[in-house]
Amino acid sequence: MYDPQPVPPVVPRTLVIPMHQESARIEGTLAELARSWHDLGDCELVLVDDGSTDGTAAIASRGLAEHGLPGQVVRLERNGGKGAAISAGIANANGRTIAFTDADLAAAPDAIRKCFELIEAGDADVVVTSRHLPESEITVRPPLARRSSSAAFRRLTRWAGLRAVSDSQCGLKAFDGDAARALFHGLSVQRFAFDVEVLLRAELAGLRVVEVPIRWRHVEASTLRTMRDGARMLLDVVRLRSRLRGWDPDDKTPVAALLEREHWWYVANREVALAAASSAGFDRQPAVDLDCQTGGLLDRLRDRDIDAVGVSGGARPGYAQSLGHPALSASTGSLPLRGSTMGAAFAVDLLEHLEDDGLVVREAVRVLASGGMLVATVPSNPKVWSGYDVALGHRRRYSPASLRSLFANAGLDVVSVQHFFAWLSPITFVLARTPLRTLLLRDPERSSFVHRRINRVLRRVVEIELMVTRHVPIPFGQALVVVGRKP
Repeated sequence: MYDPQPVPPVVPRTLVIPMHQESARIEGTLAELARSWHDLGDCELVLVDDGSTDGTAAIASRGLAEHGLPGQVVRLERNGGKGAAISAGIANANGRTIAFTDADLAAAPDAIRKCFELIEAGDADVVVTSRHLPESEITVRPPLARRSSSAAFRRLTRWAGLRAVSDSQCGLKAFDGDAARALFHGLSVQRFAFDVEVLLRAELAGLRVVEVPIRWRHVEASTLRTMRDGARMLLDVVRLRSRLRGWDPDDKTPVAALLEREHWWYVANREVALAAASSAGFDRQPAVDLDCQTGGLLDRLRDRDIDAVGVSGGARPGYAQSLGHPALSASTGSLPLRGSTMGAAFAVDLLEHLEDDGLVVREAVRVLASGGMLVATVPSNPKVWSGYDVALGHRRRYSPASLRSLFANAGLDVVSVQHFFAWLSPITFVLARTPLRTLLLRDPERSSFVHRRINRVLRRVVEIELMVTRHVPIPFGQALVVVGRKP
C-alpha cells in the first residue's frame, strides 16, 4: 500500500530575527551577517517585521538581495510584540535547528554558530545564552537602572517556577526545530516576557535545556522601555504562574503532544471531523491523516479499530514517529501512497496553511478509493482575518462557497459543509472588528497553557455544541467542516 518517495530536503539551520522600527540599523546588521556568513554555515534567514511604520520590511528585503543572503521577510500588519514576531518566524522556518537573536546583533555570529552546533551534536534540545555565568564577558554594560530591573525580574521568574536558567532574557537562544515549533505555538505571552513561557514549557516537557556563557555588548537603542514594559512583564509572569499551576511537571510528554491531546481547540477539530465522517458513512476503511502532527487523530482512529497511517510534513517530521505512531515523512503534495487505496483522508487544520491547497486536495483524491471521502476542517469567515491569522501561519480563511469550489474543482462530490464554533463568533467579532482587537495577539484564545479549569469548561462547551449540531445544523461559526466524496 505504501510506496515511499524521497522527502524534500530541509534547511539545516534557520536564524530568526524580529524587527520593529529597525530601518536605521537592519542594513548594518545584514552587512555584518554577510561578512560572517561562514560562521553560520548552511543557514536561512527569516526576518520578521513586527508592524513597523518606518520602511523596515522594504529595507530588509533589499538588504537580503544586495548581500546575497538566503532568506525571506515575513511582515505582520500590526505590532504584536517580540514573542509574536518570533512565533511567526518559527512558523515560516524550514530548519532542523532554529535560533533567534536580536536585530542589534548584541551576540556575535560566532556565538550563534556555537548554539547551532550544540543542538546539532545532540547535547541539548534548547540552548540559552546567559550573561550571568562566570565565564560570560560583557563588553558594554547596561545602565544601573537596567541591571537593577533585570535582577528583580530574575527573582520573579524563579518565583514563577523557572529554575533551569539564570538569564531568561538574553536575546540569543537555539532550539531543535520540532521543539521550537511546539514551544512557540499559541504563546499566551506575546511581548518581552515570552521567553519565560517558552522556557517554562520546555521544563514541563522534560526537554534538555543547556545554559551557556556569552560575549555580549549592551546596545542602548533597544526597543525595551524599562518602566512601561517592565510593568507589563511583571504582570505577564504573574499570569503565567497562575496558568501553569494546574499542570503536572512530571508529565514528560512533549509539549506538542500535550497540546494536541488536551487542548479544547484540537479536541474539537478532531471530534468534529470524525463526527462528519461517520455521518457520511465512514466506518472501518483504511484512512490517512494528511498532517498527523503528534498523532492525536491517529489515536482516535485506532480507538475505532481503523487501519490508519499519518503523513508528517517534510519540514516537520519526527514527533508522531517518536511517539510510536505509524507515520510517513513526506510532502502532503506528493503522498507516498498508491492510488485508489484509502477509504478516507483527513485534513484537520491543514489547508489554510498551504500555499496551494488545491494541490493537496487533488493528491488526496488520487489516493482515495472510489466512494472514499476527504474530510477537512478550516477557519471560516474571511471578514475576521487578523494579525493572529498571520502569526499562526494562515494563508486564508474560507467561505462555504469557496470550500465547495475547492473540492468540486478537484473532482469531489461535496456531501456536506457545516459550521462549528458558533459560540466563538461574537468573541471573534469583538476582538477583530472593535478597538478591543489590540488584545488579539496579546492573549490568544488558543493558548496551549490556558488554565486547566478554563480548558475543561471550553471542552464541555464543545461537547454540547457537537450534540446540538448532530440534530440542528448551525448557520454560522468560526470554522467549517467539509466532506467530499470521490465518485
